Amino acid sequence: MATLIPMPKWGMTMQEGTVGSWLKAEGDRVEAGEEIVEIESDKAIQLVESPASGVLARILVTAGETVPITTPIAVIVDEGEEVPEEMIAAATAAASVADTDDSPASPEPAPAVLEAPEPTEKPSAQEVRDGLQGNICRCTGYHNIVKAALAAAEAMGG
Repeated sequence: MATLIPMPKWGMTMQEGTVGSWLKAEGDRVEAGEEIVEIESDKAIQLVESPASGVLARILVTAGETVPITTPIAVIVDEGEEVPEEMIAAATAAASVADTDDSPASPEPAPAVLEAPEPTEKPSAQEVRDGLQGNICRCTGYHNIVKAALAAAEAMGG
């Protein structure tokens, strides 16, 4: 069964890649997982492994060419199998449609506007004590902190 090798996408921003060099030639036997081509992106140069075992029947993108991601760059077939031209044409057409998608980009979200709360009167020490005791005093580790905060509030004249 024929296997197309697409131009890989190695990141959210990658839109195209350049074939650096082919490590295998047309007609060479390849094994699944074997490195067969070097691909250059705007950020890195990486090796692509063969997704299947078979014969590298056709190289569709030559060294130095830049193509959009998902574009078929080569075809691997089983020994004695013909290259399925209709499969290559369909995959190439699908990749070019994906590349020409001119849909508008999502608008940037508007920054959130936070309004400052209205100023209020300072709570009395008793109000602070009542609020803290209902929430924090239930946690034993905070008991001394609550006592110190209440003492400070009373010392400030609350």
